[in-house]
Amino acid sequence: MKKKPKDSKQRTRISLDYKQLKINLKNETWECQDNFKDSEEATEIFPEARESIDRCSKTFNIPRNRRKRREWITQGLMNRINDRDAMFKSVRANPGNRELKDRYNEPKLRYYRNIIASNLSNSKEIWRIINESSGTMSNAPTEKTPKLIVHER
Repeated sequence: MKKKPKDSKQRTRISLDYKQLKINLKNETWECQDNFKDSEEATEIFPEARESIDRCSKTFNIPRNRRKRREWITQGLMNRINDRDAMFKSVRANPGNRELKDRYNEPKLRYYRNIIASNLSNSKEIWRIINESSGTMSNAPTEKTPKLIVHER
């Protein structure tokens, strides 16, 4: 039995217990802080503070299904995306199930109905929406191509 390869995009999160850190740092001695001449001395004098921070922090892996796909995606939007993906999988698994297809396509129809209702006075925009919703919208350039000029010799 083969083992699954580890995810190369493994995400981790560090959680810090601020209350415990505050208690630990209050117990440290801070008398020698005025005698610093450079930052090198500070790193030699304060290893206890760094160790205290390390003791109060926990690193844990974020499960793949809970990771943000982009920085701007909220958890609510992530849940909607996961619901949509699960519904798509079930539609693909049961292609003959009409109720499932209708349930899958209902939000799309509602979206386009709302857009058309908000643009009733603009017929050009309505036709653009109809073409977009039916999948007939093309990205081909609208400019006419010049005719080929043939010179006779």
